[in-house]
Amino acid sequence: MSYQSLFYGALFLPTVFVLYALTKQAYRKYVLLGASWLFYFLAMRQIAWVLVATSAGVYAAALWIDRAEGKKRTMRFACALALLAGVLIRVKYAGWIFGGLQMLTGQAFALKKLVVPLGISYYTLEAISYLCEVLWRHQEADRDFVRVALFLGFFPQIMEGPIARYQDSAASLCAGRPITGKSLRNGCLRMLWGFFKKMAGADRLSLLVAMVFNQP
Repeated sequence: MSYQSLFYGALFLPTVFVLYALTKQAYRKYVLLGASWLFYFLAMRQIAWVLVATSAGVYAAALWIDRAEGKKRTMRFACALALLAGVLIRVKYAGWIFGGLQMLTGQAFALKKLVVPLGISYYTLEAISYLCEVLWRHQEADRDFVRVALFLGFFPQIMEGPIARYQDSAASLCAGRPITGKSLRNGCLRMLWGFFKKMAGADRLSLLVAMVFNQP
């Protein structure tokens, strides 16, 4: 499912909008998280569990890091970083790396091709940034799993970003602010402007980039 699809614009987004508006403020974060996970499931199906597992792992890793001091704290962060970066490299960049090695050495490498989870670069970098904030004590490890999961998997950002700092966006996502005429108007204008930039700019440039990278 893409942001430009008829299903997203005519059914999914309006349904989330209505449910959010009808839900009490304290429970709106659950509506957003449920919608985000449903969006991811509709897009990825069998491997939708990857986002949920990553959210749970990052939540636990932050608490694990926050309980340690000194070198032990740094080592725990390094373990979490190695796991997150390792999964990203294996899934998304291993083919490119081994392709380069094959060109240099002339030796073929057998590598199983994996399905790339939607938005894995985005939410992996957000997870790393959050763990860095915990390591440096700029942010306490959050004990609210919903807030961590929504920060990583918020559906309007999962494919396009931007990558935000935890303290700048996590609390606001879970605040359950009411929808006003002004916020609705500004949101619609921002969406339309974003769609225009993607279709008129990014999509056209991607054709040129593909031509360059497809050259022998």
